[in-house]
Amino acid sequence: MIVAATLSLQARTGMTEQPCCELSPRQVLLTDAEDLEELGIPPGGLRENMVLRGVNVGELPSGTVLRCGAKVALRLAFHCEPCGHMTDQLPECIKAGLGPNPVKALQRKRGVLAIVLEGGKVATGDSVFVDEQQRYEPLSDTTKERLEWLLPKVPPGRLVTYVDALSLVGSPSGFARAIPAYLKRWAGKQPWAHRLVQSDGALIEKHVPGQRAALEAEGVGVQTVKGVDCVDLAPVRWQPAHVELFLKKVR
Repeated sequence: MIVAATLSLQARTGMTEQPCCELSPRQVLLTDAEDLEELGIPPGGLRENMVLRGVNVGELPSGTVLRCGAKVALRLAFHCEPCGHMTDQLPECIKAGLGPNPVKALQRKRGVLAIVLEGGKVATGDSVFVDEQQRYEPLSDTTKERLEWLLPKVPPGRLVTYVDALSLVGSPSGFARAIPAYLKRWAGKQPWAHRLVQSDGALIEKHVPGQRAALEAEGVGVQTVKGVDCVDLAPVRWQPAHVELFLKKVR
């Protein structure tokens, strides 16, 4: 983590010193000073990039645009999930009061992830306010619902892998273990589920019956290699644009 009185941000990629992929919604982490104080955690303890006071960013809806300093504009994405690192930062007296599942008790307390719309420099003491003239499509706090937002955008004849899909919705790759359970819930209900494949191009007919036929109907070539149905990802891998994912305005 970089600690500085001035932060330089670039549109679409986040911090100049630690740029992100422009297709990631996890570019900047904003935390309320009041939450840090309530939890007894010093600034920087949650690996946040900016600490805001008097904004109550944790209660602002996803899609809200924040204006920071003279030039910077941030589009709020979703709440950052709490983790073991966060509980490790807590004083014992506070941790003891969170019950048997402290991570669950800390939901919506780690801060909000944001995408940089307009770059520039932000310094300690700069003003921050909500731009009431702009609002973008909201993103859910849950991985399952963000996947349900993403996967319908995959066009016919294009595919997305588990890992790529999780990266695009800003979830850790470890959530790949949960995808089969999501697919079971989506079975027969979502016409786009067949466009999701494993990272090596292997089909997942076990979880998506009829996947091969559905892909071939869209012109995707399927091969059987050593008894496994798979596709060559190179010509069919979906590569969305930043504007397609994150810049759909609702006003």
